[in-house]
Amino acid sequence: MARQRATRRQILRGAASAAAAAGLWPRALRAQASPRVVIVGGGFAGAACARALRSADDKLSITLVEARPTYTAPPLSNGVLGGVRDLAQQQFGYDKIASAGIKIAIATVDPATNSYPKMGLREKTGMISEIIPKAGSAMM
Repeated sequence: MARQRATRRQILRGAASAAAAAGLWPRALRAQASPRVVIVGGGFAGAACARALRSADDKLSITLVEARPTYTAPPLSNGVLGGVRDLAQQQFGYDKIASAGIKIAIATVDPATNSYPKMGLREKTGMISEIIPKAGSAMM
């Protein structure tokens, strides 16, 4: 027998019911630790993402995972190629990001297992990339 697809009205009704039910739970039961975000890749985009998340919500627990202790910023890098700027002027550490309350983890991925062994994380990629805890370990 063919399965019927849910209509938009049924989906909205279910979402409204779930929201209403969540509002009925006592606040103490809903209060959990602050949401945790792990950003893999601390280049220009990863660092900007971490800063934007921090400015949006200071209660988030943000961890930025990067393989190197410094990153090279692309803006004005043409000046390096043209000899106008020194490459060292384009390289930055993560001190300012860490001072904003963002945890910095220097770790490399193990390509054989697609995991970050030192952190107890493995990366799951697909349509949506997400970091899920490795069996037997806690996420930061």
